[in-house]
Amino acid sequence: HNYTPWTINQLFTLINHRLNNGLLTIITTNLNLEDIDHRLDERIASMILELCNSYVLEVDQDIRYKKNILKK
Repeated sequence: HNYTPWTINQLFTLINHRLNNGLLTIITTNLNLEDIDHRLDERIASMILELCNSYVLEVDQDIRYKKNILKK
């Protein structure tokens, strides 16, 4: 993805608003927190850690790839 300063600022604003107002938030990503820290921002990773419970779904193969193979 192309994480521009504008994109990172918008994510920060959104997550910060939800955290400050106690709003329920579901975040799905294929990045771990270390990757979020490196690609986006340490503050965003910290807020996500505070805002969310982390659940890791171990998958042997990309689900979209698997669906496309089954279609053929």
